[in-house]
Amino acid sequence: MSTRAHWPLRYYLLAAFFALSGLAGWWQVQRIDQPQGPATVRPRVPDYVVHAFTALETDANGAPSRRLSATELRQFVAEDLSELDRPHMQLFQSDGPPWRARAEHGLVLDGGAEVRLTGDVHLERDATAEAPPAHIETEQLNVWHQRAYARTDLPVRVASGEDWLSASGMQLWYDEPARATFHGRTRMLLAPTQETQP
Repeated sequence: MSTRAHWPLRYYLLAAFFALSGLAGWWQVQRIDQPQGPATVRPRVPDYVVHAFTALETDANGAPSRRLSATELRQFVAEDLSELDRPHMQLFQSDGPPWRARAEHGLVLDGGAEVRLTGDVHLERDATAEAPPAHIETEQLNVWHQRAYARTDLPVRVASGEDWLSASGMQLWYDEPARATFHGRTRMLLAPTQETQP
């Protein structure tokens, strides 16, 4: 008669535990035996770089519509974006002086449909016969030129003549007639008009 028949249940459990431990150890060794080199991360490199970049966009009649310049442009074709250093942009209007924008950095997205300006953004327009000059400051401004529309969700300050306004964000439709909406906490100072004596 085999002595194995007299083993208590705990011996069977112990044998099963050792067998499973051996299998797990073998599996780990098989995984470790294969040497794995360090994962190579391809550095993000632009497809091309343009120094002293300038581009002029015209409308259907050949009149200037938008001029964009930068000290350097880096194009990433696969990402469909361009990075800009020290961008300057002129947004020509159907009537009146152009809007001029400048910033520390910029991105051209969506094949040029959107330009995102970041860092010390200034947007200004000279005075017209009907309105004083306008000057806008913020930290980020997204511009969609085909829609003549700009937006920021960051604090913004607008100065026009002696008047000024600050808000938590802004939407601007900049083609004539220009209009804007401001949201969030808004403060405004309207300077009294000077009446001329007869």
